[in-house]
Amino acid sequence: MYCVLIFILGFISALFIENLTIYNIILGTVIIIYSYKKYKKVANFNVSYLSGAVMGALLMFSNGTYQNVIEGTDSYRTIETGILNIFSRLSENYFKVIHKEMIFDNLFLNIIITGFLVILALRFINKSKDKKLNDILLVSVTICLSYVVYTFIVTTNESWFILFEYTKYFEGIFSLLYFISIVAITIIAVSNKTKKIKLFFYLSTIILVILPLLFITPIGSRCFLSTYIIFILYVIELIDYLFDKKTLQYTVKTSILITIIFGGFLLNVYGYIFTADYKRNKNIKEATKAVIVEGLPYSKYVWMSTPVTEYGLERCYKAFYNIDPNIKFFHFDFSQKNN
Repeated sequence: MYCVLIFILGFISALFIENLTIYNIILGTVIIIYSYKKYKKVANFNVSYLSGAVMGALLMFSNGTYQNVIEGTDSYRTIETGILNIFSRLSENYFKVIHKEMIFDNLFLNIIITGFLVILALRFINKSKDKKLNDILLVSVTICLSYVVYTFIVTTNESWFILFEYTKYFEGIFSLLYFISIVAITIIAVSNKTKKIKLFFYLSTIILVILPLLFITPIGSRCFLSTYIIFILYVIELIDYLFDKKTLQYTVKTSILITIIFGGFLLNVYGYIFTADYKRNKNIKEATKAVIVEGLPYSKYVWMSTPVTEYGLERCYKAFYNIDPNIKFFHFDFSQKNN
């Protein structure tokens, strides 16, 4: 029964998003190889999980949409095949989207990670006499702190571009250095071997999950939900390593309080979005010839929420709500209301 449930878990987990589908197969395969090499046997539930992941992947990629992507006939998703085109896509995806969604825009999470890493590095430096390792940690900590300060400035002043049109390349390289610094501090400053392996596993997982996103388009925030969760797991492991039980109790209480406050903020934001969306849909359904379609407030918190003509969104919207396809949509940006 347990193996059946694990099979179902592997199958279902393969159906959410493509990069996780690929990752699940890689993870299942690596676990089986590792188990066989270390214990000379493979657990049945590991085989069940990999089998479920493979079956789920076969079902997902059997959809004709993916064949259209490979053939280049899909109007929404594309994938490059030529060497030069692949490198161009890799660069564009990383510097335009990936570094921002994966790390740069996660200011609150970055502050927490950096704070714990500073504590971790300082504890190691105070006990270590290895000058080379201490210097590496000091450089890594400096990069982490500088990165958090820079992202805070940019977040509070979005119109500021430090290097004009080259800013995205600067920020992309800075984000890469920040991630490398996280890895360096983790490897050097964590003395417990088991804990170090866990932390390094989370960081490696983030890389594996992101790699497929370098080669496809479009990619959006939903593709990075898994990386947010993995970073949170990384933080939890750091907390468990750094603090004793008494401190952990206060940390848990503080985390609950922060979650309630942040949850209330999101509830307010999405409540406002829901209200605006409800009014907009009602207005569109009542239209006879033409209608003004307003963009939703807090547009950064939603993905492709306005039924524009690109990617067939307008057509799909009309079909879903059973709206006359001949009704013309005229778009209006919500942010212009108060201008």
